[in-house]
Amino acid sequence: MVKSDKISHFLPIRFRNGDRVQQFAKKCPHCGKTVSAAQMHGIAANINERILLAARAECSQCHCRFPVTCVITAQKRVMRVALPLWLYRFYIRMLMRSTDAGTQQPLRTPAVSAPPAAQPANAEIPLDQVVTALELLGSYQGKPIYSWIEHRGKHYDFSRVTPNPQAEKLACDECLLNQTMIYKLRCNS
Repeated sequence: MVKSDKISHFLPIRFRNGDRVQQFAKKCPHCGKTVSAAQMHGIAANINERILLAARAECSQCHCRFPVTCVITAQKRVMRVALPLWLYRFYIRMLMRSTDAGTQQPLRTPAVSAPPAAQPANAEIPLDQVVTALELLGSYQGKPIYSWIEHRGKHYDFSRVTPNPQAEKLACDECLLNQTMIYKLRCNS
């Protein structure tokens, strides 16, 4: 589990697409001065190719303390999370517990994988080659069921589970994930 620390200690982080997040800063809501990651204390984790960050920042100019709760995508898009700091920290820790060890990495040890090899659209897709939703629908055989996945720019929504993937006949717009979950290609993907 990621322990509370200066956010600057977690950076830089490299995503599988090759992009890196090297710096992070927010403006002080009181005086407008930029507060860097070195002045933020909290937790951050790379879960499913998203950086989840929950920290308390302190402005060096006016000493205003304010919460920072956000998600940073692999495309470096920062999205504010409208949860109290304590609840978002709890949420991040719960996600880290429920996520498989291979898909969750603390920011201190980022994993860089080779580009995926070509495969048919309806083949089994390894979990490390997809971006998953943060929302879980539940679990099956101890594996999380994500509401959707993204693979090679296409979005797939959860369809069903299969107890016997070898006997399952997948449609051309379906794929198998975790040897038990079948996802169907979105019509607008």
